[in-house]
Amino acid sequence: MRTRDLPQMFFTDGELFEARFELSQFVELMADQTRDRLGFRWAARPDAPNTWTALREAWQHSLSTGEALPVFDGANSSTIFTTPKANLAYRFWHDVTHLKRNRNFTNPHELDMASYHLLQAEKHGLERGSLPWRLLHADAVGQVLHWSVINEFVINQRVFILNYVQFGVEAALLAEMARTGLRRPQLLPLGIDYTTESVAPKPPTIWTED
Repeated sequence: MRTRDLPQMFFTDGELFEARFELSQFVELMADQTRDRLGFRWAARPDAPNTWTALREAWQHSLSTGEALPVFDGANSSTIFTTPKANLAYRFWHDVTHLKRNRNFTNPHELDMASYHLLQAEKHGLERGSLPWRLLHADAVGQVLHWSVINEFVINQRVFILNYVQFGVEAALLAEMARTGLRRPQLLPLGIDYTTESVAPKPPTIWTED
């Protein structure tokens, strides 16, 4: 299932919560299994490695000493996961997978990582195309595309992911451009969030450059 083949999804608040809960349970399980296999866990820190070289150095230190691998402790309040703990668990699993598969932080490698995570989710039982799977797809693939196009981190991950699932990748990216002032929001679909906690107030009209 390719990004362009993903249809818009409609769901209730209850269905969304259940999907977020299922996804959070999955990433925590992956992190726990990774911890048990390696013999060390993760530690949330503000100075966690943020480059490929620094991450590899921290990895070697943890392998040698058994000390926890540092993961970034910030930006946990606006994720698609139900708790900060689940978001940190995902970061640990994601970082270790980077290292085990020798994938750096370039966009091609990050996209490869996203596809690998989705495959692991399917093997675990998250049905391909289901809402939990779509949320992971939006988080993993969507944020790679966002960085590729805008060259910045997503301001509010949860809002971006919900826009992505409900309105499609193009609309989600355009909404982020409107949110950061790069474009005016004339082309956005009715109901999409482009100001964070607010939505487009009227149907799209004509795109302008000013």
